[in-house]
Amino acid sequence: MKIQRYIFYDNPKYLDCNINQLPNYLKYKIYIWAIKRFWKSYLPKWARPTSWQQHAFQQQRTLFLARCHNIHFLHLPCNTLPSTKQYIIGCQCQYCLHEVDPVYKQTELNKNNKDQFYFYDTVPFSSESDWNERYELFGNFIDNTIYGMPIFNPDYESKKLISLNDPETPIT
Repeated sequence: MKIQRYIFYDNPKYLDCNINQLPNYLKYKIYIWAIKRFWKSYLPKWARPTSWQQHAFQQQRTLFLARCHNIHFLHLPCNTLPSTKQYIIGCQCQYCLHEVDPVYKQTELNKNNKDQFYFYDTVPFSSESDWNERYELFGNFIDNTIYGMPIFNPDYESKKLISLNDPETPIT
């Protein structure tokens, strides 16, 4: 039996030369070990979170909180400069609650109570947006199981004022 001597170089440049001197079964084991080790730590590009994903989550959260707190889409921080804001009937943002003249607010609420379409005349019209609607409807329209999620309620302040005057009236 012939004994074969191997000459190994202690230099990373000669790694392929060192591996080529090994017997085949040992080469295969090293290959499998190296591939397993590579795939354990490899994170492909398509699996990484995108650069805009965190901002998108913040925007979704802002929109959700706007629906919950009855804040109109035009008064979100990403849409309007504070200097160009105007009062929107029913909006519960900081500007509409505390910075608008109470007399002007009351006259607008009275106009809205007299004419149910007055709100739609005061906000910009958009056929693309649902933010001027009261509910977003979804469900199965075939068997008439329709559900809705509130979007923006322009009558929120007037119902709130009625309930303050009459404690037995619930806010809906």
